[in-house]
Amino acid sequence: MKQNQEERLNPLNDYMFQKCMGEKGDEEQLLDFLNAVLGYSGDYKLSSVEILENKTFLADTLGKKACILDVRAVVADGTKVNIEVQLNTFKDMDKRILFYWSKEFVETLDSGEQYRQLPKVIVINILDFNLIPTEKIKEYHTSFHIREDKHTEYKLTDILEIHCIEMLKFHQLENKNKENPLHKWLIMFDWRTNMEMINEITQKDAAAKSFQEKFNAVSRDPQEMRLYFLREMARLDYNSGIDDARTEGRREGMIEGEQKRNIEIAKKMKSQGISVEQINQWTGLSNKEIEKI
Repeated sequence: MKQNQEERLNPLNDYMFQKCMGEKGDEEQLLDFLNAVLGYSGDYKLSSVEILENKTFLADTLGKKACILDVRAVVADGTKVNIEVQLNTFKDMDKRILFYWSKEFVETLDSGEQYRQLPKVIVINILDFNLIPTEKIKEYHTSFHIREDKHTEYKLTDILEIHCIEMLKFHQLENKNKENPLHKWLIMFDWRTNMEMINEITQKDAAAKSFQEKFNAVSRDPQEMRLYFLREMARLDYNSGIDDARTEGRREGMIEGEQKRNIEIAKKMKSQGISVEQINQWTGLSNKEIEKI
């Protein structure tokens, strides 16, 4: 399926990301991405990773915006890694990040085991909004540890490591370099990237090629596309403020929000060659409304 810049599906749709980076067989691209985020190279590179597969998600679950589709893995030394993509701005995102880190951390220790058996946990958050104000930190990639307030060179422990990648800041970066390991992946993840650039990267990079091949395979599968668009619908529901409109009894606002969401979804589906009948079934728009889009 040929995709131009406007029609390209979003690799950071969390269902798409989980399918391309978080299933058995995705180890090559996941390992390369982890090394890029962590800044490992040469003899210090991670050499292996085991993907801890998520349970199978049903359509009614994927349609709920609260559904979490993260990528979970463990590397050779026992370090656990959790990657979450978040396209919507959440209030108290800092607390959310700590909550999911702590959940991953404590669930490992069974009753009676020693604290020394607790693993290092690395959490990577790919965000499509600015978590940290640009007047505070301009860099698109930040990492956090527990350090002493005055003697910041001293870390209490290294078992907590949190990375935040802010895609809006990266998108505004003037000098993107596809030879830079992390730039390469963020260029691949940006739905705005044209196919010419994607092809340039995948022709030279085996891990990026594996990612794009999986991305293309998912994009061609009608059932996978149904689940992809369910996630898009859930995200747009959140953005349109439908829940707030329902809570406050603003029925007109709720209907308008649903209509805007359905039109946006229909545009994407039409660009993928999905039939009018299927679009009608999934969005509730009439055939006439769909043909006008």
